[in-house]
Amino acid sequence: MAKSRSASERSPAAIVDARRRRERALDARADRSRTARAGAEAEIAPPPATRSEFQRVQHALYVAQGVIQRLTVELREARSAADKADVARADVAVTLNRLHGRYAEALDRLLAANARIDVLEAQNAQLRTRVFREAAHD
Repeated sequence: MAKSRSASERSPAAIVDARRRRERALDARADRSRTARAGAEAEIAPPPATRSEFQRVQHALYVAQGVIQRLTVELREARSAADKADVARADVAVTLNRLHGRYAEALDRLLAANARIDVLEAQNAQLRTRVFREAAHD
């Protein structure tokens, strides 16, 4: 076994060689780490898109934006139509309420007229009875 010499006993060339060996070992370790990291990133990250893939995706994005805009317009129109239907429904409810009020008033007048007719018929029957009695007594 060779005995290790102290730094003062080594020649300058031996010191430089040792330093270079140490740097090469560190560089090799860094290269292996970089390679392993790049391999892991390659497994995780997809490869960069080609120009045609980018254009295809961009076209699909424009088409999707157009669809979204069209659906937004249709949604606004549907909401507007629903609001108009709600207003029409409210108008119908108000009109029906008025008609119900008129119907109730007419029904009340009819019932009052029927009651009056019943009273008049009862009076007429009494008058007839009285006239027939008086005619019978004469």
